[in-house]
Amino acid sequence: MTYQYSPENLIKTQHPEEWAEACAYMASQMIRTACLALDNDGSGLCSIEERTASVSTTLEVSQALMAIVIDGTEVLGRKVGAGIWKKEDAA
Repeated sequence: MTYQYSPENLIKTQHPEEWAEACAYMASQMIRTACLALDNDGSGLCSIEERTASVSTTLEVSQALMAIVIDGTEVLGRKVGAGIWKKEDAA
């Protein structure tokens, strides 16, 4: 979908390392909700197109939350010298 304000531009933080854990849990729950919506045969409340659009929006917001998780874990990895920031791997 196209929005005037994309979720990536609305969901931001200057301190992703402080929000990474909470955002990971929120994104996980939103993804589970999207899966349940797709598995649902429908209760007659909305059409397949409406359900698909709702799932798409939910996943886009989840993706924006995961961007914070990625940035936060990279900051934390740098701070402790883990992953690609290991000193012995840099040589």
